[in-house]
Formats: sequence, structure tokens, C-alpha cells
Amino acid sequence: MRKQEQSKWLRHAATALHIVFDIVFVMCYVSFFDYFTFAASCNFGAKVKNHAYFTDVMCLEMPHLVHVLVALAMAVLFLVVTALMVIASCDLNPVSKGYLASPAAYARLKILFAKGGFIVCANCLNGSAKLQTLGMAAAVMLVVWWNFARMPFYRKAVNSVWTGLWLGVLYPVILQLLAVWGKQSETMTLEAREERTNWVLYGIFPIVVGGTIITAAYNWWAMRPAKRFLNLTPGVKLSSIYKFDSVDTVEKLSRVMRVFDIEGAVEPDAASHGEIIIKAGLQAFPGKPHLMILYANFILEVKKDGPASRTQLQLASKASPNMVERYQIFCTQEASKRLKDSQEGGMDLQAYIEFKRNFRAVLRVHKEVLLMQAELWSLCMRTHLKVAAIDKAMEALESAASRANQVYKRVLERYPNNGKLLRCYGKFLEGVRHDPAAASKAYTEANRQGGANALLSLDLSGVQGPGKPDMLTSMSMEDDAVIVIDAEGTIMMVSQAVSKVFGYAKGELEGLNVSMLMPQPFSQRHPSYLQRYVAGGEPHILDTIREVVALHKDRFVFPMALCVTKLSGMGSDSVFLGVCRPMPPSNINLRAWIAPNGVFLCADQQFASAVGATEGELVGRTLQAMVTDPEAAEALLEACREATAGDLAAGVQAELSFQHRYLDPVPVHITVNLAGTDAQRLLVLNFTRADGQDNSMLVCDTHMRIKFASADMALMLGYPMRKLATMRLDQLLPPPYDALHAKWVKDPPAVVQPFGCRAGVVVNMLTESGGQMPVKIRVKTLETTDQTRGAVTLYIVQATKVPVEELLDARRLQAIVDFSGRVLALSDPSSLSFDFPAHKVLGRNVADFVDVFGAWVDSGNEMQMLLLALLYKEQEMPGMSWRMRVVEPQNEGEEKLPIVTGAQSLAGMKGRVSRSACVQVEMEEENGGGGAEDASDDGGTKIRITLWRRDLMSGVVEMDEDLVIRKASYLTGLITGVPSSYMHKKPLHRFLDIPMDASWDTLISASGPKKKSALKAAPLRPTISPVLMYIGPHPDSGTMRLKMQGVHVPVPGGRNKVIATFHPDTSYTGAHVDLMKVLKLDNLAASTHGGNQSVANGAGRHGATSGDGPGQSGSRDGDHDDDGKEGDDADAASAVGSEKERPTSRGLEGGPPTSLHRTTTNKSDFIEQWVRTLSKKATSELTPAEGDAPGGALGEGGATAAGEGGNAAGPKHAALLLAPIPEEGDEGKASAAGHSNVGALNRAFSNVSGLPEKRDVGTPESMASHVKPLGDNGPPDEAMGDHASESGESSADGSQAASAFSATTDQSDANEVVIDARRGRLLKALHKTVLGVSITTPLERLRVHSFACVAIMLIVHVVSYIIVTNLTKAEHTNVYLVHRQAMAMDRSQLILVRAMLGTFCERDNVTAKVSACANPLSFVLGKLETNIKLMEEYHQAVYLGLSTSTTVRPEAEVYNIYTKPELDYHIYMDTHPPKVLEARAGAWQLGNRYIAAAREAGHLIPTLKDMYRLHRSFSFLLANGLGPLFDGYSKALDNLVSAAWASILDLRTQLLILMIIEALVVQLVCTGYLLFLVHRLESARILGFLAMLGLPGPILRQLSSVDTKIIDDSEDEEDDASNAGDEPDTGRALSTTQPPRLTAVGEGGGDKAPGAAPLALTDAPPKRVATVEGVPTGAEAEAEEGAAEKLKAQHMGTGDSHSLKEEESGDEMAQGERPLRMQGSKKARGAVAHGSERWCINGKTLTPSHAAVTKFMIPFFVWNATVIVVYAISLVKLNGMQAPLASLNMASHVTYRYTRVRAIGAAFVTQDDMESREVWRPLLARELDIFESEYNALMYGGLPTSMADSTFQREVPAGTFASATFARSFFKLKECMRYDTSTCLQPGHVFYEATHNGLDAMVRRMISEMRLLSLDADQDVAYNGTRYTFMATVGGNDLYEGLQQASQLFVDYSIARYDQVTQLHTILLIIACGMAALYFLLLLLPHLRKTQRDAHWQGSLLSLTPPEMDVRAHVRSVYRRAAQRGTGLLQRAKGGKLA
Repeated sequence: MRKQEQSKWLRHAATALHIVFDIVFVMCYVSFFDYFTFAASCNFGAKVKNHAYFTDVMCLEMPHLVHVLVALAMAVLFLVVTALMVIASCDLNPVSKGYLASPAAYARLKILFAKGGFIVCANCLNGSAKLQTLGMAAAVMLVVWWNFARMPFYRKAVNSVWTGLWLGVLYPVILQLLAVWGKQSETMTLEAREERTNWVLYGIFPIVVGGTIITAAYNWWAMRPAKRFLNLTPGVKLSSIYKFDSVDTVEKLSRVMRVFDIEGAVEPDAASHGEIIIKAGLQAFPGKPHLMILYANFILEVKKDGPASRTQLQLASKASPNMVERYQIFCTQEASKRLKDSQEGGMDLQAYIEFKRNFRAVLRVHKEVLLMQAELWSLCMRTHLKVAAIDKAMEALESAASRANQVYKRVLERYPNNGKLLRCYGKFLEGVRHDPAAASKAYTEANRQGGANALLSLDLSGVQGPGKPDMLTSMSMEDDAVIVIDAEGTIMMVSQAVSKVFGYAKGELEGLNVSMLMPQPFSQRHPSYLQRYVAGGEPHILDTIREVVALHKDRFVFPMALCVTKLSGMGSDSVFLGVCRPMPPSNINLRAWIAPNGVFLCADQQFASAVGATEGELVGRTLQAMVTDPEAAEALLEACREATAGDLAAGVQAELSFQHRYLDPVPVHITVNLAGTDAQRLLVLNFTRADGQDNSMLVCDTHMRIKFASADMALMLGYPMRKLATMRLDQLLPPPYDALHAKWVKDPPAVVQPFGCRAGVVVNMLTESGGQMPVKIRVKTLETTDQTRGAVTLYIVQATKVPVEELLDARRLQAIVDFSGRVLALSDPSSLSFDFPAHKVLGRNVADFVDVFGAWVDSGNEMQMLLLALLYKEQEMPGMSWRMRVVEPQNEGEEKLPIVTGAQSLAGMKGRVSRSACVQVEMEEENGGGGAEDASDDGGTKIRITLWRRDLMSGVVEMDEDLVIRKASYLTGLITGVPSSYMHKKPLHRFLDIPMDASWDTLISASGPKKKSALKAAPLRPTISPVLMYIGPHPDSGTMRLKMQGVHVPVPGGRNKVIATFHPDTSYTGAHVDLMKVLKLDNLAASTHGGNQSVANGAGRHGATSGDGPGQSGSRDGDHDDDGKEGDDADAASAVGSEKERPTSRGLEGGPPTSLHRTTTNKSDFIEQWVRTLSKKATSELTPAEGDAPGGALGEGGATAAGEGGNAAGPKHAALLLAPIPEEGDEGKASAAGHSNVGALNRAFSNVSGLPEKRDVGTPESMASHVKPLGDNGPPDEAMGDHASESGESSADGSQAASAFSATTDQSDANEVVIDARRGRLLKALHKTVLGVSITTPLERLRVHSFACVAIMLIVHVVSYIIVTNLTKAEHTNVYLVHRQAMAMDRSQLILVRAMLGTFCERDNVTAKVSACANPLSFVLGKLETNIKLMEEYHQAVYLGLSTSTTVRPEAEVYNIYTKPELDYHIYMDTHPPKVLEARAGAWQLGNRYIAAAREAGHLIPTLKDMYRLHRSFSFLLANGLGPLFDGYSKALDNLVSAAWASILDLRTQLLILMIIEALVVQLVCTGYLLFLVHRLESARILGFLAMLGLPGPILRQLSSVDTKIIDDSEDEEDDASNAGDEPDTGRALSTTQPPRLTAVGEGGGDKAPGAAPLALTDAPPKRVATVEGVPTGAEAEAEEGAAEKLKAQHMGTGDSHSLKEEESGDEMAQGERPLRMQGSKKARGAVAHGSERWCINGKTLTPSHAAVTKFMIPFFVWNATVIVVYAISLVKLNGMQAPLASLNMASHVTYRYTRVRAIGAAFVTQDDMESREVWRPLLARELDIFESEYNALMYGGLPTSMADSTFQREVPAGTFASATFARSFFKLKECMRYDTSTCLQPGHVFYEATHNGLDAMVRRMISEMRLLSLDADQDVAYNGTRYTFMATVGGNDLYEGLQQASQLFVDYSIARYDQVTQLHTILLIIACGMAALYFLLLLLPHLRKTQRDAHWQGSLLSLTPPEMDVRAHVRSVYRRAAQRGTGLLQRAKGGKLA
């Protein structure tokens, strides 16, 4: 594989495989083969066929024979595999860079088999040494020779070292051969072997080094003939230079090319040298496949020429190659296929075919995922659906998507730079993986790589060389149409640009004949041209550029430049490449292509446009018929026919005049040139217009159908000319004029209005990108006749593009004035916007032509004060305007009359023009002239006064159906006097006198019969309202009347909208206007002029001038203009987008400002305060107006139509656009700011309704109060008026409905692919909702609480484990303490036995060292010391605890026995006479004294010997050991056993409590809680499925029938793609669908009760996508019906009024929505409450799946059950633990009682006199009785006599029947029971049988012997008697140790049972930890990831819905109602209403 095809891990894997191969099959082949043949290394020649190394193994006997056969079979298999690997590794690539690369396959195979023979001889011929050595030597010699002569490896160093190493192997083989074939007596001696070994050691390294050097020298000598091929003379015959021995010699000599530069490339000179050698070899050995393959590899790897390489391979495949050569041909072919892929995206034909195969595989898996998505949507169309089915489909979809992604990645690894593949991968990432970021990267890379055209980056090195035409050398696969054909004209492949040029998809062309792209007669002639050339004719057009005509798919002819060249092949195998470039259009040089007879073949669009026709209409017409002078045209054609090719190349010129269909004839200058060939002439008419006029025009009929559009018009608007000619006029107009124009076009007004488009005003037209272009139009009517319809009226519209400023200047006049009011400069002195020349006002005072200023000055006031007041108002509320009247100034010499209005104006004006205007006053920027001319050079402060002509203004407002303003144009704000940004989110009734609860439908209904739209009635078509007249307040304290006409635009799946135009009625006279009062200048004027009289006069005069019409007073809108019937394109500029707003509209924060609003006494005070105010900005900080973004007016901080914001210096920059809607979250801020503004500006206006004391004038807030005062019966104005526009939200980010204000068209290149930005935003919004808190909260809660619950369960379990472990350890301690106490008693008695017998045996009269005296004194003393240590250990263990590091206090009673001095003992004093003292002590002190006395005995016995019996310590041991110490120990033992018995009962109780707490409380509670969390998460996860299920049927059908065509231009699609234009009318289908209804029903609750109607909100707003459905019953139904009626009444009264905050929250309920309610009876609701609920939406039922809950339930229940089972087993195991304890106690009793019997017996036999013996005789008899009783109790159960007065009185179980091990030890064991088996009695001993028949026999005999001893006469009692001899020999060893082992059985049994309990709980703990880890790793985390993945898929799939559906509102509604459902259930549960 090439490096470019390998990913990183693949390269590492390939490298590792290469290393393994080189080690196993090359370097260590001998070792591995020797390993397989080692089993057959046998002496087959010897008599005994044994193994050479394992002599006891017979080779020809079973089972080794099988081993040999298997080993040999494996050796053969390994040899065959190695041979195949050798063949596979051989590469005839002369520049291979592998370290062990080799071309010599046959040589290496021979070497391989020779090495195999060497190993076989060495291993299998051990029986015949001579044959073995001879075979080994022959094999190694062959290996050395083939390595030496053939040089099998490319690298010289490898050949040399390899040969040297094998020479090193040959050296010892030769020595061994000489030794074997020589005299055995001399060569096989030890000395000879040592000598040969030294020869090997000393000679091997020189041999290896020497062999390497010799081989290197030979390699250099063998390569010398290659020098002959250097510096050859041209024309020399290569075969004569050197005579090659074989093809191997050619290959060896060609290695001279292996010279590489620093970058690893072959040096050119070396490559040329090697190529010459190979060519010479091909001449010497023609037809040899070996050399052809070698040369093919050279061409492929060095020259990078894939086709030439494959040509050589084809020749080699025809030369009868063998199998090895066939394999090498195959490998080289595969490498050649990938050659171009590894280069710069290039690809030849064969590689292209290979790519198509991979590409189809990619498309196949891609389509599979798309089909699965469609199947998922089809699943959602079912009426009954289970979540499990959706989960299964989602898993299949995820699996298919992952599989497709892997396929994409694998193919992209091979074609990483293929733009077409990257584009498909981008579509996959965007449409399947739903990853816009990754898709954008893929698209960017695809565009960078040239899109799909990178696929056809052909190998053009041969056709783009020197001498080729520039058209070929500059060819671009991205821009040029490239066609590859064969010799028959069949199209083999085309570039992507062909689709753009010819209109065909690539798949439509490939395989067809190229003549289909030619018009007649050229299409008929072309095959003959090809046949002539193939037959050997001369080429006519190859490698030349010709202008020809081609045929488009749409059957029109177009011109293009064509260059054809030969790509490859000869004769019938020829392949041609053609480059086609359409002739570029030119607006100056217009062209047409005609036949020599003057018939038009084709023309460019500019030519056709110039004569008022289309290209198709020109085809077939003659030149003579199209000009005004046919004779001149005929003369021109005749001149062209007679001209030569050279003359035509120079050009034949003429002057003609072409007829125009709609306009006057067009004079042109014509130049005729030659196209085609000289034999097949085509004439090109190149002409330019002689008049130099523009030709931007379009023609439409009365139905607004565009009949013709010129090329200039199409270019200006950005549309293709053909597309523009098929459009309608309304598509070029912004709303609402697109709908309104139908009426005006069909029924034009009789009188042309000055603001109408027929008056030649500047209007806006829509470009293809959705932007607006200002144009100045002229409309002309043309009456013509149509053949089918008769007389037809056409409108010819000529448009000229103008700047945006001209659009504004047509309605305004800007003047720069100083503070005295003198006009310094004008924006346009030639302007006639007010019907008089604007230059008339230059130098004049503004009071001369503006009535308010004139009245102010005439009243004797200073102009400066009025200007300052207006400026302050502008600062207070930027964007406000004031109604005034502009009057034409008087001419020089005329009588100066006062500027008056009203009744006096007609008499006083004397013909002067008077127009109503909106005036804006603002400060002029220092460096900004606003387009005005500078009037002076002084640096004084200037003021800009903008005069807007009011009757030419028309505003546009977008509202929802509840008349809440969503967007308002800039001119709308000027008309109403308030900034347009202030109108955002405000109800219309704040500005006009309309009912507060009115909607658009109610307004239309109140206006009279509904007027039908001029358009045909159809679903989802806009409807036009009649002209409505409304009165409203104006900020100047007057009233205004506006003419409103709206268009109702339905939005499928979203909120319908209304786009209305507002036009001021300037003839209206309204309420009295007192502007001076608004500006707070009334008192100032009075104080300035000294009295109220002047104020009255001024006010009266001003009042008199307030009227604008004759005899009218009040409003300032009285003009003499008639009502316009044509609200035309003159006002269309106000309809689009949002203006670039001014600085933020602000109001004051606190109370009324005191800077300018307080009364001043003189002008100086007024000016001083104004200057102070301006210098400090304001007396209080201004806050943003309602609806504004923080920090700027709406449109600055937010998005505008142009996508930008900022401050405009003045209205000249304010394109008349609609202000945008604020972003989400700003409404609350705006509302708060609005409320603060109310308090700050409540004194601004006076009440128009006659309540002046309640409000002020001058601010927009005052206009709201005149509608309806607040009362008790209505909601507050904030709640009623500030409607949250859901449509605004939909348009902004949730809705895909097209909007003229926000929708834009992608203007990128058609070849570039980009992500769908709309869907990307929608996907982000949906993911924000679907992956929001509704899913993250339960998901995070499940994750965190699962960790917490599992941690709690683990902690509880660990605590329980610790408790159980401690309890079992306590039981261990109890058992060990019982055993230790018994052993302490036993050792105390043994100490006494050793002391007595040691003293007795040292007497002089004891001469017979037998029986008890058989052991020496040292032995006895050693045993004594051992027993002392053991007693001390046991004694301390009972009192201090078993631990050596800590002290543990024993049980209380035991502690008292050990501590309290209750034991009476004797102390023997060494006095004379001896004294005996009586003392009291505890067992601890007495035991320590006893141990001390025993240690003293151990020191004194060796010294005193038999006299020690008279020592005080002996008396102490004898008296206290058998008496008080024994009694104390016995009591302690009884108490310890009792405590242990009670502890066992307590252990069982505590285990039972732990089981209840852990298993039945903690685990069940945690499990139940986790299952509840899982259920909650499942419920949240289901919501996404509900949103999918609740989509309208048409949407689901459209999604389920999605087109699986991935790319439109791909011919690799297996299924035909549907036509892009045949999209279903989704919007129309949606109009008939009902909004989904969401409910949750229990089982059986889905059936509606008889007579029960679903509770739903009537007249729900369209955005309420999901409404509530329920079936209430009983009293609950009545209550809910009452609530529904109340809710309905509220809805009808206030519209869809809910707070913005609630609307913006995706997880809260909006007002007017009820919580989701369970359906059905109480039983059904109860079933729901228990989890068996179903969800219903839009009549569909979704049944939840319990798989997740079950999946989570199983491990916890298994864990719980396991805990219970383990505890139960523990209780069972502990159930019978009292019996082993009682048996242990009794076994301990038997043990120490037996030792006590031994001690008393020893005292009895060691007495010297009869009196002394008589003292011990009854003691011995009593102890024997007790011992026998205890033994019987141990064996057969019961209560022994010794326990009659004991603290512990529990019957002992029968040990014989309770334990088989115990019974075996006592009855069946035939073994010695001593610990040291070496001391056991041997057979023949007198007591052998007694010691080898179980313990019971020994115990019974001991009892009988000791009882007889106690009954014997005094003279028969002796230590060496037979009775005591048994005791001493058997009882002191076998019996005693056997009893100890029997006691240990019960200890081990008890400990083992407790250990089993501990082990069970330890295993349970490990299992619990493992299950917890597995729960998190295999269950919880995958489930959480799956939930998140499902939610991500849900949002992603929902984003696929068409734009007509407001899917975001739908999804959010579903989630809201689900939240409501949970809230409702909670409330009902609290109220006790939930079952």
C-alpha cells in the first residue's frame, strides 16, 4: 500500500507485520523450521529408534510417533507458507527501499529449500553421520553459491553480509564433514574435538568478514558492464553494446539506477542509465515477462506514468507468464491504480473507474441511512406505537450511521483530496450525523479542492505541453466543460462544469454520443468527421480553437469556443478530449451567429435583449427581416460570402438599424467575423449600439406576468435572464407591495399620484439574493394584439439604478442652519421634494418657510430658544419628529406676509406652495455634512433640520394577528412621531384609536364586507384588506389620521402575520396642537415678553395656524392632495428589514428632569441650563426604551436586515427598513425600561381625551392612555399591551417560514457547497430544547444519584461486612480462648508430670531405665521447658488476649476469676522447721507463680535430682497444680464456654438484623428510588419521541418519502432522483392539518366517556402547536369546564397574551395552557400512577417501554437476592455452631482430664511408702471415673458428672455420630497418631496393635490399665509395671497426641465454619464491587449515553422538517405540556384527588 492510503494505525500495523515477517520467515526461518523438525531428531539408522536428546523416548512408538507426524506436517506447512511469503515479498521494483527487498523470487525459493534440506539433515539423519554431514555441506554450499552469484537482494550490503554469514555456517560444517569422513580414532577423540572447537572459535569471525568482503568485491565486479551503457552515441543499437547472459543479468545491471537524492527520489541520470539497460535487455530478450514487469515497475515508480506501465503489464500478460510472474503483474497493476490517487488528486481513466466503484459503495451506505431515517418517520405515522419499536429503529439508525461513517473514512483515506467525495461526506455529516461544524469543514475542504470536479483531474501532462493552444494549457476542470470521447463519439466522462454549460447531468451524458450536443446539421455530419479521421484522414480542428454553436438541453442554441485534442490511443482506440467555453457576454460588443444566408443560428442574451427578444425567438429568423433596411443587410451578407477567410478574420463592417419589439429602432455598428472552419463557415455579427443608451427594462401584462426582461435588467437584479422572463412582477417587489400591486396593475388609477411609481419616483426592487435595490422607474403603457387573446395591455418599465440617498432625498430636504435659524447649506439645492426649488431657502431664515418657526419668531421670541428646546427633545428621545408646514419662501420684492395656515392661507399665499412636513432637529457632527454643502468656514455649532414631505411618506408595519407590532419601518416612526424602535412589541392600539382587544380579523369584519384579494383565492395565499382610516394621538399633542391597508400572510406551522402600509391623511384636521406646551416654552414665552397678554396672543396665533386646511384648526395634516389610490413602489422602500437605527431611544429614569422643564425667568437662564445639560448629558441617566437592546436601539445590538448595526448620523443613512425584533431575553429588560420611562416622562403630553391633569405630552407613552383608562375590570396595560410576539420568535430562530424582512438567499457560487445555515440554527435551537433541562435534569439526577445510591449500598454493605467480619473474629477469639484455657490446664498438669517423673527417675534405686524412665533427664527437661512456654502462652492469651500487640480484657466473669483473690493456695517456706502459708490469689497471679515454680524446677532438677522432691517449689507445684490452679482454670473455662455459647446466639441475631437493614431496607429503598429516577428519565426521553410523533401528517409523509439522491450531479446514484422542481406543496397540505393534541392516558383511559367532549382551547393561536385533550368526569368535569370557559373568555378578550418571560422559557408553561391531565376513570388514573401509562398526541398513542426499567431492576434485584441468600446461608451455617462448641469443650475436658489422670498416676507410682500411696489411690480412682464420664459424653453425648456443678451445663452432642472425621480418628484410623512419625512404634512392638487401632481402643485400655493400677496391691504398684508402662509408652505419646488432635478437630471445624461465613461475605463484597463497577460501565453510563444520543437524534431528526413547519414551537409546546402534566399531578396528589 502507498503511504498516502494508510492511516496512522494502519501504517503501524503494516510495519509490525513487516517486522514479524522479516523475523519469522527470513532471518529466523532456520530456527523456526528447526523447532518444527526437532521432534523427528531421532536415531533412525540405529537399532534403537530413540530420540537423539531424549533417549528414553522411542520415535516409532506411540505416542511420540503422533508427535513426529504432527511436527513434520507443521514443518511442511511452514515451509510452504514461507515459500508463498517469499514469493509475495519479492518485488520487481528496481527502486524499492525495503531493507530486505528482493527481485529474485526463484533464487530465494531455491535458497529456502536448500536451508530446509540443511535443517532436515541436521535433525533427522543422526543415525548416519556421514550422510548427515554430506547433506548439510551440500545444502550450505548451494545457499552460499546462490547468494553469492545471484545477489538476490537489492541492497549491496545485505547481499554481502548475508553471504558472509552463510560462509560462517559453511566453515564448521566442512570441519564436521572432514571429521566424520576421516579416521574415527583420530578425529573423534576428546583432544580432536577440542581442537576443532578452537578452530571454529578462532576462525568463524575471519571467515564471515572475509566472505563479506569477497562478496562485496564480486558485486562490484559483476556491475562493471553497466558502465558500457553510459554516454551512448545517438542511434547506437543497444543489443550490440553488451551480451546479457540472462534476464537476471539485466535486472542486476539495472540496479545502477538506485541512486537517491536527499528527498528519496531517484536521480535523473541514474534513472536514465537504468532505463537504457532495461531497454537493452528487452531488445536482447524480447517477449520476456520478467523484463516487461521490471520495466513496468520502473515506469510506474520512477516516471509515474500509470498508463504506460499498464501497457507494459498488458504485454507481459500476453507473453505466457508463469504463476509467480502473474502475481507480480497483479501487484503492479494494483499499484498503478493507486498511483494517481497518491499524487495531486489526479486520476486517469482506469483509476476513475476504480474510484466510481468505491464511490458507489459510499453512496449505497449513505442511502441506507437515509432510508432508515425515512423508515423511522414512517414508523411515526402509525396510530399505535411502542417506544421499544422506536428504540429499535434508532439503534439500527445509529448502527447504520456508524457503519456508513466508517465506510466514508476508509474511502477518504484513499481519496483524501477528492472534492466530490468530500462534498458527499459533508452532506452525510450534515444530514445524517447532524454535525454542522464538521460538515462545514468538509464543505470547505471540498470547495478548496474544487468540489466534485477534482474527480476528473485527468492526467493532462501530454496535452498541456509546449505548443498546445492556450485554451488547453489554461484549462480548468472547475470552470471549463471538459468532455472525453472515444473514436465513435461516445462520451466517456465529463467534468462538472458540463452540467452548467449544457444543462445535462453527468449521468445523462456519459455513454451517449457527443452529437447530441450539436444542432442540425452539425450533429449529422460529426460521425463522418470521426470516421474520416480514424480511417487515416488529416485532422482539421485538433489542437485549434474554434467558435462553434452547441445545443442546450433546453433546446436552445448557444455559441462556445471549442478546442479538441487527442488524449491517447491510435486509430479506433483513440480517445479525444474537448474543452468547451461558452462565449462570455459583453454589454458593449453584442454578438450573433448566423449562417452565410443570413439565418440566425444563435445569439447571446445581450444581442437578443437589445432588440427586445429572447435568444430562441431569434433562431430561424433572417437578418433582412430584423433590420429597417433589408437591402443593406443583403449587401452585407453578399460581401461576407465573397470575402476570404483572411478578410473575415479582419472583419467586414457595416451600419444597420435593428427593429425593437417594444421601443424605437436601435442603430448599431456591425463587424462580421468568421467562425467554424473555412469549409463550414459561420458568421459572427459583432455590433455595438450607436446611441450609447442603457437598456434596463422589463415588460409585464395586467396579470403581473413578466413577458420580457432585458439583459441589463437581469444583470442589475442578479437574476438569470431566462429565469427573470418566467417570473411575476410581485416577486420583484417587497411586501406588502407584492400583493397590493395586483390591484394597481390591473386597474390603474386615472390620476397619477406624486408618490406613485408612475410619477417616476425612486422605489425598491428585490434582487435574487433577497436584498433591495433602489431604482428610478418610468412606466409606459403599450397596447398590442395577441393572436390568442386579442387586445393586450402591456406595461414597459424602464429602471435606472440610483444610490440609496436618492431614495431618501425624494422625500426629504436637509438643511444646515446656525442658532439664529439661517440656512447655511442644503443636502440638494436642486431638490423639488416640496414642489419648489430648494435653493430658494439658502441664506434665508428657517422662519421664512416653516410655519412653527415663523410663528415663534413673529411672536417676538428668539429662534435659538426654540431650536434648543427641539434639540433637547431629540436628545431625550432620538428619532422623534414634529408636524409642521413648509411654505415656499417669498421672492425678492414681494410683500412679506406672515406664514399662516388654515382659512387664511388660500387668500394670503398668493399661489405659494404649502406642504405638510415632518421635521427632525439634531446637532450637526463636526466633520459630517450629511451630504449638505458647507456654507461657511466658521467653526460654530450647526444644527441639521430634516424636512420630510408628509404626503409622500408611507410606512410599513409587520404585526401578528393580535395587532402586536413586530417590526416597523423608519418612515412609520416619522409618520407617528415616535421612533420606530419604540413601536416594537407594542400593540397597535397604543398608536391608533382601535379597541384594545381587537384583532386583525375583527378590524376587517368591522370595516364592512370582506374584500376579496386581487389574487386568486387559494390556501396560504395573502389576503388584502380594504383601506382603513384610523385616528391616533401624535406626540405634538394633536391627533392624526392614518390610512392603513394590510396584507394577511399565513405562515404554515408558525404565527400568521399582517404587513400593513400606513399613509398619513394630510387633509385631516384633528385636535388642537400646542407644540409650545409640549416643548415647555409656553411659560418661557410669557416671561420673556412680559405678560400673559402676549402669551395669549401668541397662543391664539399659534392656534390659528395649527390647521392646515381651509377653515380648519387642530392637526397639522391638512394638504390639498387627493387621497392616493396607488400606494405604490414609492413607498416600498419602507417595507424591508430594519433600518440602521439612531442612538438608543431613551427616557429618563427618575422623576421629571429639572434642567429644561422648570420655568426660567429669562433667555440667559434658559441657555445656561441647556448648555449645562448638554455638557453633562442629562440630569439623570437615560435607560433604553422598551423593546431596545441594552446599549443601543434595536437594530444596533441585534441583527438587521443587512446583518449589521450601528449608529447613523442622520436619516440619510437610515434606509427605510423595518426595525428588527430584539433577541430573546431582551423583552424583560425592555419592559422594565419602559416602566421607568413612564414615570420619567408622564408629564410630557396632555390628554387628548380631555384629561390633561392625568398625563403630559411630548412622549410616546402618552399615546397609550387615551385608548382606555386602567380600571378594575381589565388587566394592567403592561400585561395587556406588551404582547410577546411568538411570530417574532419564529421568524428569528424557531420558524422556517419565509419572511420578506429576514429571509435571504445564498449568493455563493453554485459550485460551492455550504451548510444550511437555517437548519444549523434550528438544529442548535432544537438541541437546546431537547437537550435542555427537561432531559439533563433527570439524566444528571440519575447519574449523580445512582452514584450516591450505589455508594450508599456499598457503604452499608462494607459496614455490614466489617460487622460480620468482626463478629466472626469474635467467635474465632471465643473458640481460641476456650481451647487456650483448656490447653493451659493441660500444660499445667504436664508440668507436674515432668517434674515428678524427672525427679523420680534420678533416684539411685531406679536402675531400670524403662517405662516412664526410658528417656534421659535432658529429654525430660526439654519437654518441661516446652510445656512451661506453652502454658505461659496460653495463660497470657486468656487474660491478655490473643494479640501480641494489644491487650484485650477477657469476659467479666473470667476477668474476675483471673483477678480477684478467690483461690486459696499454699506457699511453702524454706524455714526450719519448714512452714506452709495459706494465701489467696486470682488465677492470673497463681498461674504466674506456678510458671515461676516450674521454671525453678527446671533449674533445680539437674542439680538436686531426686532430692528436688523435698524442695518447696516441688511441693508448690504438687499442691497447687492439682488443686486451686486447676479449679480456677476450670471455672474460667466454663465461663468462656458459656460466653461463646451466648455469642453464637447473638451473632445470628445480629446477622438477621443486618440482613433486614441492608437487604430489605437500604437496598430496596435505593433500588426503588433508582427505578423511579429511571422512570422519570424515560418519561423525559419519551417527550422527544412525542414531538416526532405529533408532527402533522403531511410533514411526516414528506419526511418518510425523502429523496435519497445525495448529489444532484452524480451519475453514480443507483436510483433516479426526483425533479427538484416537483416538490410537494407542503404549505398547502399543512393548511388543512390540525395542531397536535397532547395527553397522557392510562390503560383503558383512551376511550372517551359518552357525551364527554374533549376540553380544549377554542380559537387557539396558530403557534399553539400542541393543545390539551382530556375527558373529565363528574364534578371534576364541571369544574374544569368552568375553568375552560373562563380561560376561553380571557383568551377572546385579551388575545394570546402571556408574559415574555414565560414565552421565552422552554420548560415553563405559557399562560392559557393547562397542565397535562390523566384521562379516564380513577382506576385508569391509578393505573397510570403505577407506571402503566400511555401517551397520546394528535390521536396517536405511544406506549412506553419497560425495558429500561427492567434492565435497571434486574441487577439490583439480583444483588438484593444475592445478599439475602448469602445471609441465609450464613445463618444456616451458624445454626448448629453450639454443638461443635459443646463438643470442643468436652474434648478439651477429656484432654486435660487425661493429663490430670497421668499426673495423679505418676504421683501414685512414685510414692515410696504405702501411706503415701493410699493418699493418691482414691484420687486416681475418682479422676478415672470423671475421665470416663467425660469421655463417654464426648463419644455418645449427654452431660458428664463433672459438669453437675459447672456454670456451663449444656448436653454434649454425640461426637461419634456428629462427625465422620471424629469417628474415623477414634475407631477406624489404622495409623500412628504421633506428630513425629519417626518415633512411632514399629510392627512387632508389644503395643503396636494398641496404637494402630484408633483412639477409642487406646482410651479404653488406658482406663482399664489405670483402674487396675489403682486396685493393685501396694507391692504391685511400680513405675515399670505393665500397667503404668502402657501409660508411659502409649498414653504419654500416642494417646495424648491423639486426644489433642481430636480436640483440634472441633477447633478447626468451628473456625472453618466461621471462615466460610467470612469468605461468603468477602466474596459477596467482591461481587458487589464488581457489580457496581459493571453497573456503571455496562448499564448506567451506556444508558445515559444512549439517552443523550437519542435526544441528540431526536433534535437532529426534528430539524429535518420542512421550513413551512414551526417545529421549534411545536417541540417547546410538547415539553411545556409535559411539565404542566407533572405539576398538575403534583397538585392533585397534594389535594388528595389522585387515586
